[in-house]
Amino acid sequence: MTDGAGPRLAAFAGLAAFAGLHWAALVEPGAAGALLVAVVAAVGLAVVGAGRAGGGAATRGGRARRAAVAAGAALAAVPAALVLGGAAVRELLPDRWDETAAGLASALEALPGARIPYAGPDPWVRALIVAGGVLLVGLAAALVLGRRPRRVLGTVVLGVVYAVPVVQRDPGLPYVDGAVFAVLAAALLWGDRVPRADRPAAGSVLGLATVLGLLVAPQVDASRPWLDYEELARDLDASRTSTFRWDHVYGPLDWSRDGREVLRVRSRLPGYWKAVALEGFDGVAWRQDRSADPGAPDTEVLTDGWRRAVRVEVRGLRTAQVPAPGTTQRIEGARPIVVEATPGTFETLRSPLRRGDTYVARSYAPRPAVRRLREAGTAYPGFVLRQLEVGLPVRGGALRGGPVVRFAPWGAAQEDAVVSGPAWQPAQTLVAASPYRRMHALARRLREGSATPYELVRRVMAHLRRGAVYSESPPPSRLPLDRFVFRDREGYCQQFSGAMALLLRFAGVPARVAAGFSPGSYRADDGTWVVRDLDAHSWVEVYFPRIGWVTFDPTPAAAPAGGRSEDEDEAGAGPGDTRSDDPTGRAPAADPGGAATAGETSGRATWPLPLGGAVLLTAVAGGLLARRRRAALAAAEGLPPDVAELWRALRATGRETPPTLTLRAVEESFAPGPAASYVRALREARFAATAPGTDPHGRAALRRALAAGLGVRGQVGAWSALPPRPRWRRRRAPGAGVHWTVSHG
Repeated sequence: MTDGAGPRLAAFAGLAAFAGLHWAALVEPGAAGALLVAVVAAVGLAVVGAGRAGGGAATRGGRARRAAVAAGAALAAVPAALVLGGAAVRELLPDRWDETAAGLASALEALPGARIPYAGPDPWVRALIVAGGVLLVGLAAALVLGRRPRRVLGTVVLGVVYAVPVVQRDPGLPYVDGAVFAVLAAALLWGDRVPRADRPAAGSVLGLATVLGLLVAPQVDASRPWLDYEELARDLDASRTSTFRWDHVYGPLDWSRDGREVLRVRSRLPGYWKAVALEGFDGVAWRQDRSADPGAPDTEVLTDGWRRAVRVEVRGLRTAQVPAPGTTQRIEGARPIVVEATPGTFETLRSPLRRGDTYVARSYAPRPAVRRLREAGTAYPGFVLRQLEVGLPVRGGALRGGPVVRFAPWGAAQEDAVVSGPAWQPAQTLVAASPYRRMHALARRLREGSATPYELVRRVMAHLRRGAVYSESPPPSRLPLDRFVFRDREGYCQQFSGAMALLLRFAGVPARVAAGFSPGSYRADDGTWVVRDLDAHSWVEVYFPRIGWVTFDPTPAAAPAGGRSEDEDEAGAGPGDTRSDDPTGRAPAADPGGAATAGETSGRATWPLPLGGAVLLTAVAGGLLARRRRAALAAAEGLPPDVAELWRALRATGRETPPTLTLRAVEESFAPGPAASYVRALREARFAATAPGTDPHGRAALRRALAAGLGVRGQVGAWSALPPRPRWRRRRAPGAGVHWTVSHG
């Protein structure tokens, strides 16, 4: 170890630890231990490597051994970083590589919009964030503590480790924090280079500059950023999110269908994640009805075992509606302000939910046994009677805006009543005069053959599925549900759920359409349901007294929505299952990371820029190492670097380079033209006392000549061996000094 290596190690350790502790705060709970382990490991490897260097290390065999050790360390760094980030060792074994790759790919997709500090349920997102910091610290160590230190590049890398978390979260004392970083960076860049006698003066100058910076920085700190990175991130993120219109349209399906993950729901039990309840039928389609008081009751809550608390993380979705199972009672931990939209559903007040938002939904979602559904009876509470209203189009008139009829509930002595419209006409007359008279008659026939509302539900589902075909491009119609039931028998979830809810209301059973997402696919390793845009769905909720709203899904199993029941049983009923989502029987507490704590700021991660910078720095470091290796090989062959590069380009494009080959022969093979001029310049630079230097246009012409007629293989070979890069060239005149000029080829 050289005399200056000790101070350099200490300066690196100080700056890396300071920056690493900031990076560790990007996740919640923090990962300070992982970053400090990375710093200690980097310093330890540098000490061991310095101790082994020497003796025959300068030989070609020693260089080969060092290169092999460096390659092995680089390969081992990635899994080690993931383990430090929290990934299980078993996840990195070969038999789990497929699952690991899928998890990392999903995490990479979610990373650009993740909220900081990340406290979401996806362990791969956390592992990726922590591993990124660990790898950047390792890269900085390789640059700063290597045999040929690259202090500036290493300090820039540690600057990325420090700056990324600082722009995401206010460090509290930003100017003091920045001053500490500046002092540590200066110590790394120049600390061991200042002579011992000059160090007191240098320290005084650095201290004075730091104090001046602390005084000036608050004055020049702009109230508005020059580049609003959060706005830029939102603009970039919006192109990778899905939005949905939940009101029924019955036309060709235009929902996003590219398989993008939209939600991640932590729940032991499956559920239909409802965004809206479509309670109003306007004569043509089901719509969200905002006429009801949002604070009105939506269900009878009788069984604590059916209360649920699920934690939802928004992925590739932008929505004002708040998806949750069953009847939502409250939302906890949501950053946007959330209010009750209709009884049992919530929506954001101003800004929508976006990628990275999390919340806990506390809901009532019954899963009764079939026996309880059969025995539920017909003592419907008064607040569900509005779920028996149907808007009727006037035959020969407008389809929407016609009279509204409330059908008598099953088992009640009252008659159908006109809610709005010509009150002097009986409800039966209005129904008989409407285009839905035959659907009303079908509902009454199905009811007459049913002993209980539950049996009617089963018969309606069976009738709609019988002979029906799932299609996302049904024929257009002015009355799509009537045409679906009696003519085409072709449609998707909107047709099936819309027709079922309408038939049940005609028969006196409170029902409504719900829209949102089917359960999705379950991940047993972390207990979450992965919901994709393919799972966007529409189903039916039917009210049962002393139970509440129970989910039924009439759409055939051919629908792409995942996690649905594929038989004719209801989706919401289970075999007497009264478990909650928590293994102890208690509802889980709200996620502590769901909302920002007092005095803490959070924002969207702008990962593309820092990650792109890290990739760029890695590429630069790799290019420098490759250039050094090529120069070493050229020296071993007794060739100047430029000539060795030309020989490699010839071999890469399939040309022979026998020992007897000369530069003049190569020049003649490309004559006449700029390619030959480039080779001639190389020859003159090697053998002439005065060299004119190489022409950048000639270098590009030589690259094209090498690739001519060889297709993609020739293009790749020529560009890899003779890349278009800035090239410093030297001109030496007899008796004169060395002059450097730059050109681009």
